[in-house]
Amino acid sequence: MPSRVPLRRAEARRWARRLHAVYGLVILGIVTLFVAGEAPAERLVDFEVHYASTPLIREMILLYLTAHIVASIMATVLCARWAASVIRPRWLRRGLRLLIIGFGLNLGVGLPKVAAMIGRWTGHNWDAINAQIFQLCAFACTLFTFLGFTLPMVGGFLERLRSQIRAFRRLGPLWRVLRDAIPGMSASLPVAWWDVELKCQRRVAEIQDGRLALRPFRSQALAVAAAAQAEAMKLAADLAGARVEAIVLADALARKAAGDELPLLDDTSAPCPVSTGRL
Repeated sequence: MPSRVPLRRAEARRWARRLHAVYGLVILGIVTLFVAGEAPAERLVDFEVHYASTPLIREMILLYLTAHIVASIMATVLCARWAASVIRPRWLRRGLRLLIIGFGLNLGVGLPKVAAMIGRWTGHNWDAINAQIFQLCAFACTLFTFLGFTLPMVGGFLERLRSQIRAFRRLGPLWRVLRDAIPGMSASLPVAWWDVELKCQRRVAEIQDGRLALRPFRSQALAVAAAAQAEAMKLAADLAGARVEAIVLADALARKAAGDELPLLDDTSAPCPVSTGRL
């Protein structure tokens, strides 16, 4: 199964090179046909319909509309496949769903123009299709595409910020207890109020420094007994580790206040189970 990943990447690169080559030729063809044709009047809204029967310009219009419609279909299918396989992050999945709508609405931008041109060729007046459907789909397509690209970035940033604020607040009680017991634990350098990530990282570092300062007062026997009790209670590994650490820290703080220092052991500085990613 792992060997399929490099194969898929190689296939994706081959498809990307082919698409670059094809659309490079399309761009070259559009420029060549426009230069060779005659389009003296500037038509900002109905360019395609106005020049539907003009030699060379007509072919140029069909070429770029075809390329646009094909690209819209491919983008819609790719986003749909990607969204079907994405579970997390949830903001990416939501953004992909909006992109599916946005790229799908691109068909409403190109197809009405083709229909209006066909109407001109067959002696019918289908300009209203282009005027009404095109404007509506163009606005909706732009809106959904914009939201689809920006939502994962903005939503992911806000979600990370909320998680960091939550972790910072949950670390507060432990940090304050250790700060009161070990006054030199806190750094004096100020941190900007908006830099929540740095504030959270510094709080974790200061908690770790406080734990190291309490090493002479930590009881290994109490840690073993607390671990056995947590195992008897059949607690999950993270919860058990947090419980043991809390019991040992509370006892160490009490011993420090009483001046009851213990012999220093090499294994009394077990890793702290506190993690900003889990709070």
